[in-house]
Amino acid sequence: MCFVSCQPSPIFSTVHWGDYRKPLTTVGLILVAGLGVAVADGVLARLNTIPLFAPTFELIGLGFTGWVLFRYLLYADTRQELLQAYDHVKERITGSEDSED
Repeated sequence: MCFVSCQPSPIFSTVHWGDYRKPLTTVGLILVAGLGVAVADGVLARLNTIPLFAPTFELIGLGFTGWVLFRYLLYADTRQELLQAYDHVKERITGSEDSED
């Protein structure tokens, strides 16, 4: 017995899902990323209350920054390598290829 309607709501039909698949997926991914950032922030805030963790994190951050500077930014050929890797990741994310090369 149907009280309101026996027809499924058009919002949940597969026809409309196909129309709004990309925007809904994008909104879902943004919400999941925001939740992940909030959880990571909470975990790191809690870890920073432990006495030796904050200075250790700072040393790790400084060491990694120094490594990136030495590895990728010091010499011209490694800067080109970093730029090529960046362009490759950008093409994979956007799905487009620049024809300027």
